[in-house]
Amino acid sequence: MIISVLAILRGNMKRAYDFRKVEYMEGDVIHIDLAQEVSFLNKAAIKATLASIPEDSKVIINAAETVYIAHDVLDLIKEFRKIIAKEKNIKVNLIGFKKEYQLENTGEEEKHVFVQHTN
Repeated sequence: MIISVLAILRGNMKRAYDFRKVEYMEGDVIHIDLAQEVSFLNKAAIKATLASIPEDSKVIINAAETVYIAHDVLDLIKEFRKIIAKEKNIKVNLIGFKKEYQLENTGEEEKHVFVQHTN
């Protein structure tokens, strides 16, 4: 039983998101892609990441691959979008959040079109 608990804790302590910053001519865009499962154990790391986002940024939080998000993490994202982002003039786009999370998806997923010519 102890080994099972340790295995579960170890699995939940893995990185809850992938963070990347992409540079565009119009400005940088910060992408936060949430993991398949985001538990309360990941709240502190996500909170620190959201707090470190600079003013006047553009942020895309993507939950398209997420199966489960803890309610306190959802509350953290809601607070960031409604309060902190407005105070810091951060534009936030939410993608892939399920209806039961009660977070309105505000952005379109990036769609890349590749054209390949054959001779």
